[in-house]
Amino acid sequence: MATAPVVEVPELSRAFCRGSRRRLALDGVILTAGAGEVLGLVGPNGAGKTTLLS
Repeated sequence: MATAPVVEVPELSRAFCRGSRRRLALDGVILTAGAGEVLGLVGPNGAGKTTLLS
């Protein structure tokens, strides 16, 4: 029996603007977690991990 997701992030995008420059930090991220699941978020420095959690 499938249950509804506890956490669901559909198509998340986040951009930062500094002056006339626009930097895309996240583009089209999809995250779904169900009850009792344990997820790890890994990636290199500057990959957007903290931005995703914010």
